[in-house]
Amino acid sequence: MQAACRTSKKIISRQRNLLCAVGLVLWSSLLLFILPGCGAGRDTLEIHVLAASSLSPQIRQLAAEFEETGNVRVVVVSGASNALAQQIIAGSPADIFIPAHDQWLDSLADQGQRLGGKHLLAGNRLALVTRKSNPLGLDSAEDLTSPRVTRVAIGGSNVPVGQYARQFLDSVDFTGSLAVRKIIPAPNAATIVTWLGRGEVDAAFVYASDVSDEFHVVAEIPASSHAPILYSAVCVGSADSRDEVAALLDYLSGDRAQELFRSSGFTTGMPVAGSKSGN
Repeated sequence: MQAACRTSKKIISRQRNLLCAVGLVLWSSLLLFILPGCGAGRDTLEIHVLAASSLSPQIRQLAAEFEETGNVRVVVVSGASNALAQQIIAGSPADIFIPAHDQWLDSLADQGQRLGGKHLLAGNRLALVTRKSNPLGLDSAEDLTSPRVTRVAIGGSNVPVGQYARQFLDSVDFTGSLAVRKIIPAPNAATIVTWLGRGEVDAAFVYASDVSDEFHVVAEIPASSHAPILYSAVCVGSADSRDEVAALLDYLSGDRAQELFRSSGFTTGMPVAGSKSGN
């Protein structure tokens, strides 16, 4: 009798466990159908912005402000304009491209990349700087030819800040006397600033927006000696068909952005029509 009771209890216990297991499976299956539908409206949209390093701090700040307006995450990738263009050609995610030289927009178009219309965000100027203490006593660009100066940082030949600097050097016939002995090419504008801050070079050609209290301005380079330094933003591929990307582009070219660019040492308010591309 007792054995029969024990057997019956075991059977009942197994049935209960089986019912619990079946119920758990059914509930899990139900969640698979319910949860995607509930979360679909809250999925975060990612927008990828590739920006020249000289403008990237301001773009990052504006991107963070834009993220607060909606369910959007803005991924900002910075670097030399030529390197960013190569990344886009290689297939890296890119919705908006902001180079420091329109040459790289032309390069993308030549490679068959679809680009939207240009939005001119800001301009810049070029300066020759040294450390704040001016240890070599530099007074003008002509002093670069002095034997006292042995290392001058300039962007690489494909880096916009380097291209503008070389155009200036060509205009004053300095390139031949500096190229082999003194010029130290840098991969981007940010690296030039780092080298000068560490005292690894005697002088450097930098954007005016990168000049800080740590540096002494030896000379402001005449704008007429090089192509205009302009930052144009474009949508890449079919990104301009997405409302959020268009809204971000409008924000980057709006009044708030213009105010930030001006306070950071950039020039603003340049007309798009008739502007030279800086090739």
